[in-house]
Amino acid sequence: MSARGSDAALEQADVLLMHDRLENFLAAFRLSQWARRIIRQNLFFSLGTVAVLVVFALIRKIPLPVGVVGHEGSTVIVVMNSLRLLFGGAKNGEPEKRD
Repeated sequence: MSARGSDAALEQADVLLMHDRLENFLAAFRLSQWARRIIRQNLFFSLGTVAVLVVFALIRKIPLPVGVVGHEGSTVIVVMNSLRLLFGGAKNGEPEKRD
């Protein structure tokens, strides 16, 4: 549809194919599935880490500085995991790298 579509249709669309090639839709769909999988991994890891840290903090088995470092460390891991979407490769069914 790209530039030849009407302005109203372009504004209402969830996905736009800019080069009028339907093959790009499949790549976008795979990328969205991969992004959803990484988002779920990040949520599970971050909420799991916070839950463990809260339990240890409540039973006073972890000092505050260690809890802060643990929380911030989990944040760094989540960010690094998310960067796979930007710098990821085409292995294991993942989308190809964009140039």
